[in-house]
Amino acid sequence: MKKPVNFILVVSLLISLISCSEQIGGGSRSINSKVITFGIKSDKTLGYIICSDISSIGTISSGGTEWKGHDGSAWKGYIKPLEGPSIEYSASSKSMNINGNNYDFNTGRIFIITTENSKISISQMPNEIKDGDYKKEIDRIISLKEVQKIIPNK
Repeated sequence: MKKPVNFILVVSLLISLISCSEQIGGGSRSINSKVITFGIKSDKTLGYIICSDISSIGTISSGGTEWKGHDGSAWKGYIKPLEGPSIEYSASSKSMNINGNNYDFNTGRIFIITTENSKISISQMPNEIKDGDYKKEIDRIISLKEVQKIIPNK
């Protein structure tokens, strides 16, 4: 008698997982062959974005897996290129840690990482991330002149 109940529970779980196709947590993209990673809050707005000059060719990146921390959303991820330095980051709803350096989100949630001559440089932009659809907000941020310096439109 237990087997049909277990089967029904497994099928129900699979159906619920398949129906959750909307991205929550985070992601990474290749924009003009450069890597960006971002975190998505549970309300589907953008939590943070990291724009880098790291080539997306052969790079492995994790787009900020989200979990609920004691003070709200939290993320953890990495960017690991074939050559050059790797980036590891973690974030809470209040701050970001990139390769051991802490950044308060009150100063900004947009980060630019350059890796010229294998030296990592991290800039925190004071521009605000706006509420609304995270996909549209990513597109808006990528068009900012500071980001265009490292990810130019082709």
